[in-house]
Amino acid sequence: MILSLSNYFRGTLKRNDDFIKVKEEIDLINSYITIEKARFGERLSFYCDIEDRIKDYKIPSF
Repeated sequence: MILSLSNYFRGTLKRNDDFIKVKEEIDLINSYITIEKARFGERLSFYCDIEDRIKDYKIPSF
């Protein structure tokens, strides 16, 4: 959980662009979900189905 938290903070604090690659955003989401699963356990489920061809697209950062 500590690794997920550090990955999440590192990813959100280093942003200097208005856009981020889909893959980078998915990595941040996965880190966040890992933290939340530690809190909520089996009550939380998450499924992510992203096509490989769009992982290098840039989207506005959230």
